[in-house]
Amino acid sequence: MNNNHQDRQAAVMLTVDAGNISMSTLDLAVAIAASVQTSLHGLFIEDEDLLRAASLPFTREISLTTARVHQTDFEKMQQALQTMARQFRDALEQAAQASEVPWSFDCVRGSSEETRLQTHSGTSYLIVGESVGRRTGTKQYQPLRRILLIENQSPHLVNALNVVLHKFKQVKVEITAIASAEDGIEENSVLQQYVKNADQPVVMLELPREQLEKVLSRVGAMFDCAIFSRHEDASNRRVILDSLRCPVIIVS
Repeated sequence: MNNNHQDRQAAVMLTVDAGNISMSTLDLAVAIAASVQTSLHGLFIEDEDLLRAASLPFTREISLTTARVHQTDFEKMQQALQTMARQFRDALEQAAQASEVPWSFDCVRGSSEETRLQTHSGTSYLIVGESVGRRTGTKQYQPLRRILLIENQSPHLVNALNVVLHKFKQVKVEITAIASAEDGIEENSVLQQYVKNADQPVVMLELPREQLEKVLSRVGAMFDCAIFSRHEDASNRRVILDSLRCPVIIVS
């Protein structure tokens, strides 16, 4: 499934599956594309593991709203995923056109984790939405927003941070900045100066790289957004994504 405006070289890509379709994350992706005046590509992943599980004779579906149990199978699950893909495409079209952002769309089948972490040529921002299954409920007004930033020298990181801060402009923001493996956070004068000159209350906690595991284990679920580099080791990326409960922006 794709649309007539397909652009595989889109600089911003939003990947979703049945478990993490979120309008707030879609709005974030549109805002990032608008900020760099580029196109947005939406990629819906038909999770092959979910389809395989639906084919098992003992698999049942339980409604989150009614708690009713329904029998499911491969065809029913495939139809449900295709419906979700069309709904996501329609929401993408509406949001992108409202901000005059060129957009494109694809639907592919594969492993969600592997597909979304593949390197896409020409993509500067890869956005992964929060997992529906991990949400703790509707977020009410929060006087403090928390951002996890795993430092690198990419200008895309600072731009992504700028967009996220604009989304949280009405509240105080706490940035937990983790140093890259090679360079200390203190060497990124651009980031420090940006935070210093922010036109809203921003506090930045600068931590060495060895504190990342502790931060993820203690407060991983408390972050409202995370930004890190695609050049992170594959095993580190998996740990980071598994620990977080928020939208993630992966920059080149």
